[in-house]
Amino acid sequence: MNTNATITTVLIIGYVIGIVILALALEIRAKRKQENRTSQEYTTAKGKLGLWTTFGLMVGNIVGGAYMVGNVSAIYEHGISWLWTYYAYWIGWTAIILLIPFYRAAAYKYGAASLGEVFKVFFSPRIQFCVSLMILLAFIGGLAAGVNVLVGILSPLLGISKGVVTGIAIVLFTGIALLGGMQGIARVNLVHTIVMVISFITILICCLCALDGGYGKVVETLDPSVFSLFHGDRSIGYIIGTVMVQPFVCLVSAFSVVGTMGAKSTRVARNAQIMLSVWVAIFFLSLTIIATCGMYLWPELEPASAWYSIAAKFGPVVAALASCGVLASSLSTYPGMIMMISSNLVNEIYPVVAKREIDEKKKLTIVRVVIVFSGVCFNLLGLLSSDLVSIITNAYTVWASCGICLVFFLLWKRPNEKCMFTGMITGIAICAIWVVAGFAMEGDLLGIPISYAAGGGTVIALVLSTLLTTKAGPSENYEKYRQAKKEMKAAIAAGETE
Repeated sequence: MNTNATITTVLIIGYVIGIVILALALEIRAKRKQENRTSQEYTTAKGKLGLWTTFGLMVGNIVGGAYMVGNVSAIYEHGISWLWTYYAYWIGWTAIILLIPFYRAAAYKYGAASLGEVFKVFFSPRIQFCVSLMILLAFIGGLAAGVNVLVGILSPLLGISKGVVTGIAIVLFTGIALLGGMQGIARVNLVHTIVMVISFITILICCLCALDGGYGKVVETLDPSVFSLFHGDRSIGYIIGTVMVQPFVCLVSAFSVVGTMGAKSTRVARNAQIMLSVWVAIFFLSLTIIATCGMYLWPELEPASAWYSIAAKFGPVVAALASCGVLASSLSTYPGMIMMISSNLVNEIYPVVAKREIDEKKKLTIVRVVIVFSGVCFNLLGLLSSDLVSIITNAYTVWASCGICLVFFLLWKRPNEKCMFTGMITGIAICAIWVVAGFAMEGDLLGIPISYAAGGGTVIALVLSTLLTTKAGPSENYEKYRQAKKEMKAAIAAGETE
């Protein structure tokens, strides 16, 4: 084994061992302090998260397993115009700051602790079911895709078979999800965030130090199209459509909402979300500089492996840090997905379908059993078929329908529960049709991307149902939200809560 591989293996094994020890310690701490006594506390960290742990939990939503590798590769091959989906996401991650009062009002007035519960208290159980189903499908797809990506990255790096890496990944993801509850995941995520920052900032500094003439030389030398936001493979139509639809995915991003609801106060939630927006901007800017420096210094590198190849140019330690950054981004995301899948199945979907509640003690046990089931089954799902992963991961698009309905509700005030349900069910139906048709035809139905079809269909259904079935003025559902927000503001002003 060469020096690079040895140091990478030692660093990754050491990192994994350290994370496992931390997770175990957090579980012991939680039991000693009698935390996580209910399934809701266990799965949502209800009102217990401070600023940094809230921020750490939110970061897990932003950076998935291959963001570092994939984004550097895309810039290396196509230029910065290729990343418009992520620029649109950044708009959404920033705009969610404006929705924090909406989510916190549901937590203050009705004790809601999850995205589904927010829609239940302001609308109805059937809308809660729609939202919970969206989360479930999207995160199943995320897990299926995530283990595939992680195995593809770590197996050749460590020289271990894919089967062994898959087993290790499943045990890690599931084990971290089990230990310490959502509070534990948030605290561990903070460590992952630090490792990610060390990883990409170290490589960024190395790249800038390697330049002769500063970064200005890179800008002068490379083709101007590399730095153009409106050039190359992304058409203006694609960019407009992406910016019109993708930000709405983030407005109902389950991780960010759980962080918002789990935060100790409205101020903590807002500040953590602001920190997140700044962090994301720094993250993507750093990856852009790293990729373009690599294009200038080593234009012959293979784009698919550019993240590792660039890091390896600076020695085995930096190469090992690059691998640890990718591992940290995976471990910060997938345990939380497993937790939220389990929470949705037990706390939200089952009660709506069965129309009865489970005894709290039994519910906590069932949640843990479902975590193990989800961690094993849905991670293995990604190994069965790459087409299956593509189909399921398109479920993320349906979140845009939910986000669009919510924004129309808050700005227009007129849509009621029936209108919201009509818009959401239309978006879900269009996504299902486009996914199945795309699989059968190996392309977009009618040549229209799934996000445009679902987003446009949702808007049309919501607007028409509102105009045709409601009277002008705020709906009873909006008045319910307005009253909750008013009471929360009064309580904050009186110093009773934040």
